[in-house]
Amino acid sequence: MIVVGLSKIEEYIKRTWPKEKSSPFIRMGRSLIINQNYLYSINTLRQKLVLSDFSGHVYTLTVPKCLLKEYKKQINDRFSVSK
Repeated sequence: MIVVGLSKIEEYIKRTWPKEKSSPFIRMGRSLIINQNYLYSINTLRQKLVLSDFSGHVYTLTVPKCLLKEYKKQINDRFSVSK
């Protein structure tokens, strides 16, 4: 059980992660920090975000639609080619 706030964990991750590497962890709203390396799918209509280790373990999280839409937009912006 973790007895510190999520903001403290987020700050700890930022301090301990090497500066030259981008962190795979992202804060989603008030209650989630996810590791993007395990992102499997996003379903905004059903408000589901699925994480998988591709070894048989699958975790489905319920996330508000507005957060999922914003996250998908960030992913698209990151990987889209500027013209």
